[in-house]
Amino acid sequence: MKTRICLDAHVLIWGIRNEAVTGQESMCERARQLISWLAQQKNFEVTLPSIVVAEAIARANDEQARAALRAFRRDWIVLPFDEHSAVEARRVFQRFDQRRKEGAPKPPCRDCLMGDVKILGTMLAHGAKVIFTHDETTMVPLAAGLVTTQPIEIPVGEQRDLFEGL
Repeated sequence: MKTRICLDAHVLIWGIRNEAVTGQESMCERARQLISWLAQQKNFEVTLPSIVVAEAIARANDEQARAALRAFRRDWIVLPFDEHSAVEARRVFQRFDQRRKEGAPKPPCRDCLMGDVKILGTMLAHGAKVIFTHDETTMVPLAAGLVTTQPIEIPVGEQRDLFEGL
């Protein structure tokens, strides 16, 4: 059985659209290398939560959005945010809320928090175990203990071993 993994929106924006803000230009090449590496792996099933797809095409014109959607569906599995995802997202949010009451830091952006809650809810509902992300502020702490977070780079050494048991 293949391990379901997810890509966060940054991977798509950098690796496919080749867009980066000043100071993050090197991330485009890292994301392209990761996408290329994942395409060669036979033990992974690459998925995109529909929330990630929405984030990735938000600034695209109609033609670019249609082309991106075709490519996403051709190369990967787009996971819907459905009722099961909503239930899991509720659980993720309640867990976050409890941790915040216990003193965990509050994310800088409520919209970012709710987007990441929905992404994680979708992942959990559809059996995804790993997300490649660059979001250390919101996604990484939110995902801790729920799914494995990986930086946007080709896993090497001990990082690769993480995937062996999934």
